[in-house]
Amino acid sequence: SLYSACKLIALPFVSIILAFRKQLYACLLKTTKPYPPFNSLWKQCYQLHFIRILAYCQRAGIDLHTTLTLAIESSVDSYFLKYITDIRNEITLGYSLSDALTQQQLFSQKIIELIKIAEASGELDTTLINITTELEEKQSDLFSHLSKLVEPVIMIILGVFMGGMVI
Repeated sequence: SLYSACKLIALPFVSIILAFRKQLYACLLKTTKPYPPFNSLWKQCYQLHFIRILAYCQRAGIDLHTTLTLAIESSVDSYFLKYITDIRNEITLGYSLSDALTQQQLFSQKIIELIKIAEASGELDTTLINITTELEEKQSDLFSHLSKLVEPVIMIILGVFMGGMVI
C-alpha cells in the first residue's frame, strides 16, 4: 500500500536524522547562533533544557552531582557546557545550587531567588518544574515572534522561486 511505501522511504531518512541528531543540532547551532534573535532563542533553549533536567532528576530523587553530570552529557554547545561544568564543580566544593548559579550569572536573579527559597523550604523539585513551565511559555512566545518575522522572508523567497520557474 501507499502507506507502507512511504514508511519504507521515510525510515532511512528518520534513522539518519536520529543517528546524527547531535551533529545536525551542532551544525544548526553554528549557523544561527551569530544572529541576535537566534542567540536569545538558543540561550533560552539551554536554560530550559538545564532547568528541565534538574527538575525531573530532583523529582526522581537523583542527587545534584549526578544530575549535573547528566546535563553535561546531554549538552551540545561548548559555551553552555562550560557553565554547567563550573556549576557542578562549585557544588562539589560545597556551594548550594543557588550560590553556584549566582556565580555563573547564567540565569536571571528572579530564577536564582526562587531556587534559593526552594532549597531552604525543601521544595526544589516543585519550584524547578514551575520555573520550567514559565520558561516554556517565554520560549513559545519568542518562537511565535520569530515565526512572524521569518514568514514574510519565506514568502518572498518562494515568490522569487515560483516566479523563476514560470519565466
